[in-house]
Amino acid sequence: MTAPTLPGRSGVPRIGYTGHLYTGRGIDFILELASLLPSFVHLIGGTPEDRARWEEPCRLSNVYFHGHRPPGAVRAYLPLFDVVLAPYQQKVYTAGGIAETGRWASLMKVFEYMADGRAMIVSDLPVLREVLQDRVNCLLRPPADTHAWLDAINELMTDGPCGGRWATEPQ
Repeated sequence: MTAPTLPGRSGVPRIGYTGHLYTGRGIDFILELASLLPSFVHLIGGTPEDRARWEEPCRLSNVYFHGHRPPGAVRAYLPLFDVVLAPYQQKVYTAGGIAETGRWASLMKVFEYMADGRAMIVSDLPVLREVLQDRVNCLLRPPADTHAWLDAINELMTDGPCGGRWATEPQ
C-alpha cells in the first residue's frame, strides 16, 4: 500500500485524529483547538453523515476531513502526524447517540497510536488512567481545557529530542 499524502504546507506541524466523529469524541474540541493553531489538523474517519455535520459549518483553512478509511489504511496515516489527539469527553455516545459509553470508552484508538509510537495527548479520564500515565506514554489533559491542550501541543512540538514523537522511556 502506498503512503497517503496530506494537504498543507511542508514544515508546518500536522496534528491527527483517527476514529468516529460521534458526539463525545471531542471533534468540537479539536475544531476549537484548530482555530487557535497554525498547525494543520487532519481528521481521518466518520460516516458521510457525521463528516457533513462537522465539515459543512467548518470554515477553518487548516482543517482537513479525510473521511472513512478501511481499518488497514488508517495505519498508513499515523506516521504522517507529529502529534495525535484522543480528546474523549466526559460523555461519549455510540452511533446515532443511542447509548452513552464514557465510563467504558474503547481505547482502540489509543492502542493504535501507541503501536505506532505517536506522541499523543489524551483526555485525563479515570477509564483512560487504567492504561495511560501522564508523561510516561502520553500527555494527559483535562477533556475541556483548551489552554492545557494548547500548552501540551506546543510542548510536544518544541521538544527537540523527541522530534515530534514521545520518548519511549520516562524523562
